[in-house]
Amino acid sequence: MGEGMAVGVAMTAGQGDSQAFMVKAHTTDVSIDAGADWRAGAGFVSASAGAGFASFGDYKRALLFGPMTADRNELSADAYSAQIQAGWDHAMGNWTVTPLARLSYVNAKMTGFNELGTIATIGFNDREVNATSAAVELHARGHVSESVGLDAVLGYEGVISGKEGDLKGQLLNNTALPFIDTMGKVGSPGVLAGIGVNANFSGFAVALKYRGTFGSQSQRDQAGMLSFSRKF
Repeated sequence: MGEGMAVGVAMTAGQGDSQAFMVKAHTTDVSIDAGADWRAGAGFVSASAGAGFASFGDYKRALLFGPMTADRNELSADAYSAQIQAGWDHAMGNWTVTPLARLSYVNAKMTGFNELGTIATIGFNDREVNATSAAVELHARGHVSESVGLDAVLGYEGVISGKEGDLKGQLLNNTALPFIDTMGKVGSPGVLAGIGVNANFSGFAVALKYRGTFGSQSQRDQAGMLSFSRKF
C-alpha cells in the first residue's frame, strides 16, 4: 500500500465436536484479525486488532463420582483486542538493538448459563474481564561468528487498569441466597526475559530458544524450544 507500509487481514471459522478430559461440547468459533506495519528508516509503528466469537452447545461435563453428568444450555463468549507499538532499530556493528514501547487492550465476556446437575440446577451470571496494559522491551540480535547467531529480549509489562469480573450465581428453584466468588485482581505479566541461539553447520540448522515472564497473580510462564532442520 505504498513504500514502507504493509497491511494484512486474516479470518478463521470452524465448527465441530470437541472433547477434553471429562468435557464434551459442540463448538462453533469465528475470529478475524487485522494488522498494519509502517516503517520509515530505522523507525517503525505497528498496530493490530482482533475479535473472536465462540459458542458451545450440547455441553456436558462428567463428574468424578459415578456416572453423573452436568449439562448446560448453550454457552457463548466473545473477545476483542487491540495493540499499537513503536520502536526503532539501532545498528551497532554486527548487532542490532531495538527498543520499543507497546500499549494493548483486551476484553472478554462470557454469557450466563444454567448448569443442570443431577442434584441441583445452578444459574451463573454473565462475566466480563478486561485489561489495558503497557510494555517496554529491549531486543538485541546479531552474530557471534559466521555460523552462530544470538538474540535476546528484556522487558516489562504492567496492567494500567482492568476489570476482573466476579463469578456470580444462584441455586435455581431454591431459597438459597446468590453467591459471589471474587476472582482477584488482574495480574500483570511483569518481567519478560528471553534468549535464543541459532547455529548452522554441515548443512544443519539448530535453534535453541527460551522465553519467560515473571509477573503477579500467578502470571508466570516459561517456554523453551529446540529445533533441528536440514535443507535437501
